[in-house]
Amino acid sequence: MAAPSAVFIVGCPRSGTSIFFKTLAGHPDFAFTTNLTRRFAPRYGLVRVAERFGAQHRPVEAGRLWRRFRPRGRRELRADELTEQDRRDLSRLVQDHRRHFGRPIFLSKWPGHSLRIPWTAAGLPDARFIHVVRDGRAVANSILRECKKAGRHWSYMGKEAWPELEAMGWPEYSGALWSRVSTTCAAALERLPPERVHSLRYEDFVADPRRSLDAVAAFCGIEFSEQQHASIPTLHDRNLRWRDEMTPDEQRAMLLGAADGLTAWGYAGSPASEPLAESGDARVEGSGAPGRPPGA
Repeated sequence: MAAPSAVFIVGCPRSGTSIFFKTLAGHPDFAFTTNLTRRFAPRYGLVRVAERFGAQHRPVEAGRLWRRFRPRGRRELRADELTEQDRRDLSRLVQDHRRHFGRPIFLSKWPGHSLRIPWTAAGLPDARFIHVVRDGRAVANSILRECKKAGRHWSYMGKEAWPELEAMGWPEYSGALWSRVSTTCAAALERLPPERVHSLRYEDFVADPRRSLDAVAAFCGIEFSEQQHASIPTLHDRNLRWRDEMTPDEQRAMLLGAADGLTAWGYAGSPASEPLAESGDARVEGSGAPGRPPGA
């Protein structure tokens, strides 16, 4: 398969998209948004000045660059909202990064991409999308931790895309946010030609990084060398931490919020069938199921 001009990583925040993005960013065929291009683009002369003074590029989400494309107060964008100016600016952002770094494929990860897949796909007709999906119970547990640290409903995605979720308590909100983002991504990607979409289970990536990355490489039209495979850090599956870290009441509310997504994606854990943890030694069987959700 020929390489695309751009690859976008989508999926719910806290699903492992960041570690996956940083892993791919280590491949020499990928250009990506960095701490410097986020600050200075499209003024690449300033990027070069910073480089001459020893500034180092690090892969970052660069939400500042992507927010230029949305109306104030909105993150979701549809294909019919794409303007000719959007198309030119989007193409320029991609091409400028490819040109500056001398690499053929632009790689981007930002939570907002998950809510504007139709818009991005229309603006970049050869772009491809990698959907990272993780057990919603683990994701919700991570989101709940962020809610507790922030003292509010964490994540601007939920507030701007589904404001009604803020009426929920934090545990139910955490599960519902994962469910909404994951199913929204799947529905949008289902409308694209299959050759533009790759679905990756986080659990598979952790269990066998080599196999997962080789599949992604084939999808992107690149190859991973033995040296690149060897440089990948050891990954740990922490999917079951929700059992120990959430109280039974929090688990019950979280499972209620996540129910639709857990069912659609084949993860064990509907409110009716999943036993709630009553102590720290509770166990659950099965972290995930392969493939895309039914009907997605």
